Amino acid sequence: GRSCMLVGSFGYKQMVDPSISATTVQLIQHLESRLTVPGKPPILRPFPKTLDLPFTTPTHRAVRRYDRPPLLAIMLAAKRHNFSFQNINFVSPRRNLLVLANCGKTGHVLVQRHNNLILIDRIIEYDSTIVGDVADLFVDAITSTSIDTQFRTLVTLPIGKHNIFLSAETDSVLPEFLTANVSEKLQLVRELKTMWPANLQKRKHQIWLQSHLVGTPSLIIGFKSQKSRTDPLQLHIREVPVATVLPNLNEQQKLVNNLQQSLDWLSKATPNDNKTYRVDPVARKMKVVENGQEIIAREILEQLM
Repeated sequence: GRSCMLVGSFGYKQMVDPSISATTVQLIQHLESRLTVPGKPPILRPFPKTLDLPFTTPTHRAVRRYDRPPLLAIMLAAKRHNFSFQNINFVSPRRNLLVLANCGKTGHVLVQRHNNLILIDRIIEYDSTIVGDVADLFVDAITSTSIDTQFRTLVTLPIGKHNIFLSAETDSVLPEFLTANVSEKLQLVRELKTMWPANLQKRKHQIWLQSHLVGTPSLIIGFKSQKSRTDPLQLHIREVPVATVLPNLNEQQKLVNNLQQSLDWLSKATPNDNKTYRVDPVARKMKVVENGQEIIAREILEQLM
């Protein structure tokens, strides 16, 4: 059975191109000032079957870079929920687990071990979005959301013999989420996606695992259609149960096994020296990051534990 459990949530105020070089105390104060605990979830509104988007796609549009919450912010938010990391083996944003499962998200991750706890961080600290992107317009049209604050859920789940603590960006929740019992809330989360119809098949492994890790039962997908290049885009909106995205149980199990094997390997291979290592999970190689900062400084980790 599903045994992921909701710990809590937080909002993280995004900053465009933030650059902060600060002492530990200043860094914690800076991150604390950007956290809202618990977070204010984006509520899914009733949506039409078809959404006409009011533009044709221009060739050049402004790119907006923004930062995602670092692991330190995630652990500070957990601490505000009085969460204890004593029995946790891995702390990670959800997307790194998709890389470890080798399900279509390629790349490297960073790891740092502190006794029994392994931090898994991402190498790129920024994401880019195109201002007025179709996905943004879709989210704005069907949720009550704030563009500058990400809502994230904090979840624990066992994979094999490992206890994982993860943070997941959460696109929308049903209105009942606000009053539901904690044990029911994850069932009321809905992932939002926009894509061309053919891409659901191409991205099925990634989409299924992303939803499975936090127990999301269904997605709201805006399938793109366009009569010709110069016509406005239309989105045909459907709710798609996660179970139908990847109905083959063997394929599901293979993804979970891939992830479990990567975690088994990291558990054995990561030295307990508080240094940061760059990991290629497919080749099973890790290399110390020379002159690299710790993902989270040891003295802070000891306070957070």
